[in-house]
This record gives sequence, C-alpha cells and structure tokens, in this order.
Amino acid sequence: MKRTLVLLLGGLLCAGHVHTQTAIKFIDANNIKAKITNSGPLFWDGTNSAFFVPKTGTKSTIFAASPWIGGLYNGELHLMAETYKQNGKDLQPGPVNTVYQPSHLTYWDRIWSVTKIQIEAFKEAVQLGQTPDLIKYRDVYEWPARGNVIGGDTTREYAPFMDANNDHLYDPLDGDYPLIKGDQCMYVIMNDDFVHTESTGKPLKFEIHRMVYAYAIPSSLSNTLFVDYKVINKSTYIYDSLLFSSFVDFDLGNYIDDYVGTDTSRNMIYAFNGDANDENAMGYGTTPPAQACVILNHKLMSSMYYNNTFAHINGNPAVATDYYNYMQGKWKNGASKHAGDSGFAVGSPVTVFSYGGDPCANTGWWEGSASIMPGDRRILATIESRTLLPEQSLEVSMAFVYARATSGDNIASVCALKSAVDSVTAWYKNGGPTTGVSEAKQQLTFTLYPNPAKQSVAIEGIDLKGTAVAIYDITGKQLKSLSMPVSENISVSDLSAGIYLVCVSSEKGIATKRLIIE
Repeated sequence: MKRTLVLLLGGLLCAGHVHTQTAIKFIDANNIKAKITNSGPLFWDGTNSAFFVPKTGTKSTIFAASPWIGGLYNGELHLMAETYKQNGKDLQPGPVNTVYQPSHLTYWDRIWSVTKIQIEAFKEAVQLGQTPDLIKYRDVYEWPARGNVIGGDTTREYAPFMDANNDHLYDPLDGDYPLIKGDQCMYVIMNDDFVHTESTGKPLKFEIHRMVYAYAIPSSLSNTLFVDYKVINKSTYIYDSLLFSSFVDFDLGNYIDDYVGTDTSRNMIYAFNGDANDENAMGYGTTPPAQACVILNHKLMSSMYYNNTFAHINGNPAVATDYYNYMQGKWKNGASKHAGDSGFAVGSPVTVFSYGGDPCANTGWWEGSASIMPGDRRILATIESRTLLPEQSLEVSMAFVYARATSGDNIASVCALKSAVDSVTAWYKNGGPTTGVSEAKQQLTFTLYPNPAKQSVAIEGIDLKGTAVAIYDITGKQLKSLSMPVSENISVSDLSAGIYLVCVSSEKGIATKRLIIE
C-alpha cells in the first residue's frame, strides 16, 4: 500500500512541473547564502550571482564556479567546460540516457533540497503512523534514488539513500530516507551527452552528480560551503590524460581590484584584495576578507589564472584546446608559465602553479610581490591526471572557505584564511562529513527536563556556552532559534500541545531529541 502511495504522489507532484532553463535554489544553513543551480556554474544563473558572506548582507566573494573535465581518446580531445553560458552550454539536466525525451529533461531539470531536521521530522511522523505533508516534503518523497525515478528506472544508482528494509528500492514510507551530508544539502544530476556549444569540445558522455552542503555548527565550518562531485564515464571509451579542474571566478566584493594565489601545501586556490581597502558600495571596506577553494581529497597537479580579456595568450578561453591548456597549467596557446612578474618572466623557473608564493611570509612568487595591478581574475585548480574506464567514476570533494581578519590589512586576511582552511581540512581528515541522519556522529548527549513539559523546559547534561538550540514542529518548520551562553530554561508556553523536535548543535556535533508539550 505504501509503495502505491509513493508512486501516485510522484505522478501528482510531477504533473505540474514546468521545464525551465536553469533551476535555482539558495543554500543558507550557516553564514553563507549561495545560489545553487542545476547547470555547470554554481552561484551564477546566467543573470545574477550570489555567494553572500555574511548571508544577511549584500557583499559577495565568488561570481561563478564550475567543473572542467577533459581527456583523450585515441589521441583526440574530449572536453566539457562551462563558465557563464554566454555562448551556449556543455551540460544538460539529468543522467545519461538513450533518448532525451522532453519529459525526461523536464523531470530532471530541478534541484533536490533537504535538511537534516526535515529528515528527522519525516522519520518521526512515519514512525508515528502519519503521512507527512506531500508538498512540504516533496524532495524527500521524490529523492532521485533507485526505485523512485520517472519512467520506472529502478535499476540504476542515483542519489544515495538509507535502505531500511534492504530491498534496494527507495520508499520513504517504508523507513527509507536520503543519505545527505551537512545540515542542509542540495543534489543535482547532469550530463554532457550532446553537442557542446560553450567549450566546443567533443562530448565525453559523462554523468555528473553534485551534492552541495553546509553545516550550521559554530566553527570555521560556519564560513564554509562543501561541494562533492561524482563523475561517471557512461561512454564505451577509455579516456587517458583525464583532468578535472575547479574553475573559480573570485569576485571579492569590488571585483576590479583582486589578486589570486595558490597554496600547494593546502591544495587550494584563493583570492584576496589588492590593497588594504576594498572600495565602493560593492566592497568590504578595510581589512577585506579572503576566499579559498580547497580540494579535499586529491593533490593539486596545477593551477592557472587568466584575465577577463580577449588576449591570445592569457585571456578568456574560446575553443576546447584553450581550456585543456589552462587545465595543464599552461598558457592558452600551450606555452609554459614562468614564476615571475605576471608569468612571462622567461628567465624565471617554469611552473605549473600560478602565484604559489606566500604573502604572509612575503616569500616566493605571489601576485602582490610582482608589482602587478590587481584586477578581475579567474583561476582554476586541477587534480592529478588519470585514466577512466567505462562505468568507472571519479569523486572530487572541495570546500569554499571564507575568512576575514579582525584587524590589519589585506594580507592579514590571507593569514586568517590559511588558519581557517587548516581547521576545515583537519576536520575533514578526522572523520569529516556525516552521511545521513542515523549515521551522523552525534557526539552530544543531553536531556530535556521536564519532558513532557508545559511552561518551560531545561537542557541538561552539556555545557551550553556557544551552543545553538532550535525547536521544530513535526513538519520540520522551525519555531524557535536560540543561542545559549548559560544554562537557562526555554519557555514553551507559547507552543500548542503536541510533539516537537529540539536540535542542539555546537562545535562538538549535533543531536536531536523529541519533546512532548502537554
């Protein structure tokens, strides 16, 4: 009976879905508010961009970020790379398919967005024998997992899920639920199996799964957005010299006065302001911040900057070989880069990394030391080359980390950024992302007293300093949000009788308990 209900719900909910060119949602679980799309470029939808830090303001640090992938088959280059979709596109919604019917593209032209607290509330309702609200929990019901995909495709692996009864089919009313990372998560599936009109590259026939997620716990993770890519070779080709790059157009407040750099020891590319004051209405003012993109699970093979010009050597790429040369740490025409001035100092050593010196120590080749005018920069980070067989996958995890020094100049924020990145990468290496509600590392333990409650409830058993507390109803709607610097009672006299969820989070983790109000 439950299986029939889920399938009927899926049909009803999909019936009115209108095909759009780019689906858009915002992720804002922590101090960052970022625009997420179901196309290649993150944070940019073709009209406006958004990577606001802090999320309540209008200052942004990134204009666009997207994956570039290129490899050789029998010596011939196949490549997909999107930047701003000004000339076309290299990616379309959904998994690789035999025929791309309009209904297929329409169904997959969306972003699945779920939160950990939504999953907790959904599970709670199901355990109580209730049917959770169909509209509010649409993305839980229609999570793109095996057995829950349009057209009866019940055999392929798509989004991960907890299979409660081990039947290999996703059915949320049987206890299954999405396996997500973070407190808020967004999931899309794309492919490049069509003519590429942006990069002009030959299609790879790759399927790309992207999970974007964020944590709300107070720490350096509050200024961090995580992105996971799973790239699956759905062609019959064996690709060699395959490269994956993370392209980032950093626009740090006032975008015309930025520098970029590479920190190979931290596997990161980053941007910082060209002087101590980020001017005009778009700018951050004095002590401007710094922003990084960090590769978490691979070593950097190269990094490459280029300018927003039509220059033949270091301007915007136009054809597939331009992109692939940049991905190798070379100039657009394939020439080597030198570690001096703007990369053209022929007497300096050849390098595949752009501005790999250390601004904090004022050592090596970094952009400020080269006396170069700051400007509107782009930069990409490329991981080590590999061979990818049919049906093999490549998984890349990255973090976008923001930091701003409390005082000092533009370099002070670069030093603060290094410290923040060290904190994020240490967390990642020591267990890192939690995957799903039941498997989450809930290091916190606490009790609610009294429970059931009438007028107030106290949280006991933990140090409440630096702890955030939120109360949700059974549908997942947040009713209260509090910061708890000291032990105190929480008034619940304004809440109706019923069942609620109390979520407590701190640097030690996150935990949720049920609260009954009489």
